[in-house]
Amino acid sequence: RFKKIIIILVFIFFISAVLLLFRDSISILSADYISTLCLGIIFLGFCYFNNLYMHGNILDIKKDSLLFFSIGLITAQFLLLLYINAKRIDSFKTDTSSLAVFRIFNTAGNIVYYLFIIYSFICSSIYRRQVGT
Repeated sequence: RFKKIIIILVFIFFISAVLLLFRDSISILSADYISTLCLGIIFLGFCYFNNLYMHGNILDIKKDSLLFFSIGLITAQFLLLLYINAKRIDSFKTDTSSLAVFRIFNTAGNIVYYLFIIYSFICSSIYRRQVGT
């Protein structure tokens, strides 16, 4: 039952993102479209965390590489979501420092995201070597 609800919600996120993309124009990425994608990705990350919690899995940080990938993905999407929704405020939109804020959020999100991806690959490669020996 829980999986069906998640599949339906992911389908709703996907359909709404496609509709928002075609509503404004394919050549212009609207704030609604990007916000919908960010919320969908954040939702999927938290569904993974909920799945771990519901199954009672004991987290082994060295073995669960998808955990770090999910944390990095949620962090990067959350920072992007903060910036995109700040662009809806007229005073922020006309401010000359808004581009600098975007660069800071984008850089911070990407650094966290890629560091977690690298760490997840390192964990998965180390764990595979230990199992094989």
